Amino acid sequence: MRIKAPQKIQPRSAIPLTDALASFCDEQNEVRAYLHSYADLDLAGLHFANPFIPGIRFTLATGLHIISVHERRHLWQARRVREAAEAALK
Repeated sequence: MRIKAPQKIQPRSAIPLTDALASFCDEQNEVRAYLHSYADLDLAGLHFANPFIPGIRFTLATGLHIISVHERRHLWQARRVREAAEAALK
């Protein structure tokens, strides 16, 4: 499903691929460390407000799931960009 990003989200300016990959891996490691540190929490019992859509609340379990799905979409988008660039070189 495709929807437009909320107005408050603005893409960053382009950064070198190696920096983008390092940042992505660092963020994934932070999430992994968080999950290990708080493995005993009831992730389905903790709720937080959606930072982009007022009035919507999620459980922490759902929020972490959304993060992983969103990151997978970023990887899919990166693959499409790479494939398009490779096709343009042929």
